[in-house]
Amino acid sequence: MAVIMSLRKRGGLIVAAIGIAIVSFLAMDSLNSRTGIFNRNKDQNIVGKIEGQKIEYTQFNRMYDQMEEKTKYYSGVWLNGYQLSDQDIFQIRQQTWDNLVEDVVMGNIYSDLGLYVSPQELQQYITGSSPTQEIQSFYRQYLTNNQAAPFDRSAMANFIAQLPQIGPGDQAYPLKQFYLFLEKDIKKNIRRQKYLELLQKNNYVPSWQAKDDFVRRNSTVDFKYVALNFSNLNKQDFKPTDEQLKQYLEDHKSVFETDAIRNIEFVVWDILPTHQDTLTAEKWIDEKYTDFQSTPNDSLFLARYSSENYNGNFLFAPQLRTIMSDSIFSADTGTYIGPWTENGYLRVAKVLDHRIIADSVKVRHILSSIKANGTMDSARMKMDSIMGLYQQGVSFDSLVIKLTDDANTRANKGEIGWIKPDDNLFASFKNACFLDHHKGDVFKVESQAGVHLIQIMDESEKHPAVKVGFLSEKIVPGATTRDSVYNQASQFYTSHKTPELFEQGITEAGLTKRYGDNLKTNDINVPGINVPARTVVRWAYNAKVNDMRLFTENELKSDKYIVALLTKVREKGLPDVEEVRDQITEIVAQDMMLDKLSEQMANGIVGANSLEMIAEKLNLEVKTATRVSLSGQYIEGLGFEPAIAAIAYKLTPNEMTGPYKGNGGVFMIETLSTNTQEEPEDTKALQQQMIAQKRPDYSQGVFKAISSAANVEDLRYKFY
Repeated sequence: MAVIMSLRKRGGLIVAAIGIAIVSFLAMDSLNSRTGIFNRNKDQNIVGKIEGQKIEYTQFNRMYDQMEEKTKYYSGVWLNGYQLSDQDIFQIRQQTWDNLVEDVVMGNIYSDLGLYVSPQELQQYITGSSPTQEIQSFYRQYLTNNQAAPFDRSAMANFIAQLPQIGPGDQAYPLKQFYLFLEKDIKKNIRRQKYLELLQKNNYVPSWQAKDDFVRRNSTVDFKYVALNFSNLNKQDFKPTDEQLKQYLEDHKSVFETDAIRNIEFVVWDILPTHQDTLTAEKWIDEKYTDFQSTPNDSLFLARYSSENYNGNFLFAPQLRTIMSDSIFSADTGTYIGPWTENGYLRVAKVLDHRIIADSVKVRHILSSIKANGTMDSARMKMDSIMGLYQQGVSFDSLVIKLTDDANTRANKGEIGWIKPDDNLFASFKNACFLDHHKGDVFKVESQAGVHLIQIMDESEKHPAVKVGFLSEKIVPGATTRDSVYNQASQFYTSHKTPELFEQGITEAGLTKRYGDNLKTNDINVPGINVPARTVVRWAYNAKVNDMRLFTENELKSDKYIVALLTKVREKGLPDVEEVRDQITEIVAQDMMLDKLSEQMANGIVGANSLEMIAEKLNLEVKTATRVSLSGQYIEGLGFEPAIAAIAYKLTPNEMTGPYKGNGGVFMIETLSTNTQEEPEDTKALQQQMIAQKRPDYSQGVFKAISSAANVEDLRYKFY
């Protein structure tokens, strides 16, 4: 009892001691083990390292989101809600990474050089004396909707001044975001240009170099020679050992070092519609055909049931791309044609109308919008007033400037420009312009935007057009078909999980084996799959040799199943000898042959004091090369031997020397004479010429070269 009471009194101290012991144990574990609680997976969210700076997954994703948004703005797809494809996403992700590498690497360089862009300097490129083409295009396309409008600096400055008041819920917010992206890119390009100008100013050729180049290009040499070439040897006698090949690889690392690659072998099961799937589509068409013939509203029926979108546009003959176009154009309004099979669809057509219309009309308008006036009734009342003024003789131009609610066309006197029957405009607007009115007409039309007062300014030549509705059903693989293909792929996968069984199964099933060789870490396409297959590449970089995987249609986002086998893993660095054996064997063998030829030539030199004596001993011929230029790439009778020409030029005339190894053999040389061009006195023109020749295309190559030379580790393949 006394012991228990003692423990109770000291309970706090005991608990504290236990706590300290636990914390100490964990701390020791964390400090001494890679898997400690403070070290565990600390780099698991790193997508890359640039010049020692770690790029986290969340950070990269934020930058990707910004790049995706900017891409939509720059391409104009933000106007119609375009959805990016897998290929688009991959390209944007790659562009995000490339920009990030450049920003980090060049940011350090810019900082060291003190290259900045002041607000005043930026203003010159936006609303000042030197607005960029991008700013001018933005102004014309989005602020005036008139490509011919002159650039108005004050209007652009006024737009920029209003940006702080534009919030996320405002209609102009997307335009604000677009401009901010544009401004950021302009600032980046100014810094780039400053750096390029510094490089260009650094591109200098001193006078001595210009003189040396002039002399080299215009001087020549005549010389005699004897040569032992490869034809004097049996190539089969020179076979490098593996050790020699390995040593050659090691000595030429910079030439042969490569990126990481993966090789896979795979088989594909395409999910294709069967005869039963076609019968299912035919049954559906038969059932709907009857309803189609009795529906009181063709457009609503087609919008609800047809696999193809119905837009109600009139189409000219070249636009009606179907094998039944002749039948459709010659049929009366109300005629049903089909069904027939075309491009994977079963189709029935109904001829809805025939007209002779202009293929384009030029229009302008005054808009009384619902948004500006509150309700459609209010918009109608305003338009009635506008129409009254017009009928009283007030000019259309004056009414546009003072009363239109369409800010995009106000500066251009309401002109929309030339429109076509299939343009993405309100149906009521288009129908009135093409079907109900002609050149010179002024009329009112209501649309979802409000009420328009339209004037047809001009129209093109008229042609026959047809409005047609297609009731279609895509012939697709049904559930039974998909299950059947899945069972085939799954059974193959579960029964052939070794390389030997994989090969055996392909042969037994009569399948076609395909190859995905040299897959890089960030590849998205695999030859032979024909759809983006990023998921396959990611797997290959996280698997081991001889691992196998079944890829489903959901993973591939395509109607196919794939069973893949990883056959090769090579990390970044020097390849194995086997991978480049054929390539380097020939090079090393040639070096061995040159060594042998040098030995033979050395034996021929013994006791000989002229080329003629050497030629006699080795059964060779003394030959002469004349007027050989030091800048030439080819010597008549020798081929490409620039080193031999340079040696001959440096030798004292009538001096025999050698042997020298060349590209095609081993040479003994005797210089006959040299023709040395005198140095020019004035080298300014030569210096400028050499500067122009040496200047690379900085705008394309310099940033890529700097980024490539930087310390960059790309780990994106682990995440995407």
